Amino acid sequence: MIPKFRAWHKIKKRMFIPSTLYLRPENNEIWINENTVEDENCFYGCAGKDIELMIFSEFKDRKKVKIFEGDIIAIEHNGKFIGKSLIKWNKGLVMENIDKITIKHHGKYSNFPPANLDSTGNPWNIIGNYFENPELLIGKE
Repeated sequence: MIPKFRAWHKIKKRMFIPSTLYLRPENNEIWINENTVEDENCFYGCAGKDIELMIFSEFKDRKKVKIFEGDIIAIEHNGKFIGKSLIKWNKGLVMENIDKITIKHHGKYSNFPPANLDSTGNPWNIIGNYFENPELLIGKE
């Protein structure tokens, strides 16, 4: 698998697909470029400083949209919306629940746990991301 990335430019407040990643081990930096030609529309910067780099999960939502780290997804159970989760990196991509999610399974109620992204099938749709939609991080009680 060849990793795929997207990036959020913190200063320009714009999401983009990097065209080039430059590894600079002498400075322990990764420099990112949006396009291969330097012009006024070219975004570049250092990962962690100017740019937040996010990896593609290799999964897609119900609408076939690629799911990246930083995406916020709506979760359904038995065809009904039950809450939101944030896709995060924690020794692999995982879902971190934003809402307190409870489901009824075999007649008993239980909390819907954070899960590995591929462990629950495909009951989700991307509704935004951490950078462009921070208001979605507010959970319901």
